[in-house]
Amino acid sequence: MQTRLSQTFALLAAAAAVVIVLSVLTLRRASSDLFVECRGELVVEQWGPDRLHVDAKKRASDFRVEEGLRVTVSREGPPACNEIAIPTKLAPRGRPAWTYDVRSLGGGRHAVLDESKNTIVVFRYEDRPGRRFVPASLFSVSQLPSLLSLVALGALLLGVARARRAAAYANRMHAWTEARLRPDGLLESEGGTALGTVDRGARVPAGAVIVDKDALEGHDVYRALPVIVRGRIAAGSHERWLEGTMRRVRDARTLAVLATFVAAAGFVARLVA
Repeated sequence: MQTRLSQTFALLAAAAAVVIVLSVLTLRRASSDLFVECRGELVVEQWGPDRLHVDAKKRASDFRVEEGLRVTVSREGPPACNEIAIPTKLAPRGRPAWTYDVRSLGGGRHAVLDESKNTIVVFRYEDRPGRRFVPASLFSVSQLPSLLSLVALGALLLGVARARRAAAYANRMHAWTEARLRPDGLLESEGGTALGTVDRGARVPAGAVIVDKDALEGHDVYRALPVIVRGRIAAGSHERWLEGTMRRVRDARTLAVLATFVAAAGFVARLVA
C-alpha cells in the first residue's frame, strides 16, 4: 500500500507540473481577451443642473452620449478605460441619446448638456494608457480553453485531496486497534473488555471503530478508563478503511491523468483559436 501511495504522489507531482505550466500559458493568453488595451479615463467633476452659457463653447467631437445614456470617447483607436453612466434622476431613460450634446469648457474639461442647454455632468479627460475589463468576453466561445484549464486545476486539486485522505490511513491509522463502541460511549475490545470511554465531542457513531493505541495506554489517575478524544478514533473497521483507502488512491490517479489531458486540450484549443 505504501508503494502504491508513493507512486500516486509521484504521478500527482508530474501531473501538477504539466497542468500548472499549460494552464498558465492558456490563461495568460485569455487575459488579453478579457482585459483589452484602453486609453484615457473620464473623471466626473460635477453633476448638474447648473446653467451654462454654451454659445461660446466649442463642441467636443471626441466624446458622445450613447444609447443607455453613457458618455464615452468617440475617437478612433483604443476605447476609453471607463464610461460615465448618467443617472435617471438627471436624465430620464426615455429621452434619446441624440438629444444630448457634449461641449468643451477649456482646460481639458467638458460638459454634457440636454436639449434645454442644462448641464447634466461636468467631467475631465485624463489621457493615460490602461486595461479595461470586457464582461461580454467572459461568456464567449474564445474562453472555452480557459474553462478547460480551470477544470484541469480543479481535478488536480481534488486528486491531491483524495491522495491526502489515503495517506492518513496508510501512514498512521493502519496501526490503530479495532474495537467496538457502545451507544452509551463505552469502548470495548472484540472480546468484551472495556478499553475506555469516548468523549462526546468526538461524534463517532456506535459500532465498529479503530482507535489509536497510544490513546488507550495512558489515562488520568482519577479515572478508571482513558477518555478517547476526537482525532484518536475513527468509525469503521480496518477492512472498510483499507477498501476506502485503495479507492481514494485509484481516484487520485484517475484525476491526475484526467487533469493532464484536459489541460493539454485547453492549451491546444488556445493555439488553434
